[in-house]
Amino acid sequence: MEWGFAPEEAAFHAEVREFVRSKLPLDLRHKVIAGEALASSFGKHLFD
Repeated sequence: MEWGFAPEEAAFHAEVREFVRSKLPLDLRHKVIAGEALASSFGKHLFD
């Protein structure tokens, strides 16, 4: 059984990573990496 990605899947992952790397603002990127909330009230109403 092979656990790797098909070449098409690997290419898609690389494309997404490059898009996020080039388009995501640095302040948001640092928050995502640190596991911080991106917005303090985002989704709050879902849990009230």
